[in-house]
Formats: sequence, structure tokens, C-alpha cells
Amino acid sequence: MPQMQALRRSLAVKITAVTVGIMIAGFGALLFLNIRRDTEFRVSKYHETADLLAASITTSIQNGMLEGRPDIIRRLVQELKTELKNVRRLNVYRRNGDEAFGDLDTLREVERIAWMQKAQLDSTRIALDRFIDVYETRERYR
Repeated sequence: MPQMQALRRSLAVKITAVTVGIMIAGFGALLFLNIRRDTEFRVSKYHETADLLAASITTSIQNGMLEGRPDIIRRLVQELKTELKNVRRLNVYRRNGDEAFGDLDTLREVERIAWMQKAQLDSTRIALDRFIDVYETRERYR
């Protein structure tokens, strides 16, 4: 009988050890999967935030350039480069592939285009004024 009790104790110890081992392995696997899923979720949120920030910056740059205000865009880009520490790089390129705002070429180009648009608008306004004068003169002589 003493041998039977030793065998039972040994068997109980073995079953307990196997049960504890399975539990440790199971909880370890669950912990690993949970950490991996949480990491993927955080990375996806980080990318979503970065995409929203990039879209916002792009829209600001486009609006500023369409309004003919490259000085504001240049200052915005410089401030964003210094303030956003997690942003690796922020570059604005011209149509020909050169980096904008590295020199004054972008400013000159925007001023040239704005001047051309203003001249076109002024000529349209002058033509409209002449048309109105001709129309009013014609109405007076009818």
C-alpha cells in the first residue's frame, strides 16, 4: 500500500504539472495574440491619423497656392517641420521635380501666374465695361 500512495502522489503531481503547463502555454499564446492585435490596431490608427494630417496639409498648400500666397505656404511648411517632431520629412515639390521654397523661384512663378490672371481679369472687366457703354449708347439712340 505505501507504494500505491507514492504512485498516487506522483500521479497527482504529474497531472498538476501538466495542467499548469497547459494553462501557462494557453495564457501565453493568448497574451501574444492580444499584444499582436493591439499593435496592429495602433499602427492602423497611426496611419489613419498620418493620412488625415497629410490630407489637411495638402489642402492647405493647394488653397494657399491657388490664392497666390506662397509666402504663407513657405512659413507653414517651415513651422510644420519644426513643430511636428514625429514627422520624418515634409517636402513640397514643383511640377518639374525641384523642391519648392528652397529658393525664390516658386514665389516668382506664383506671382507671375497671379499677375497673368489679374491682367486677364482686368482685360475682361474692361471689355465688359466697353460692352455696357456700347449697349447703353445703343439704347439711348433707339
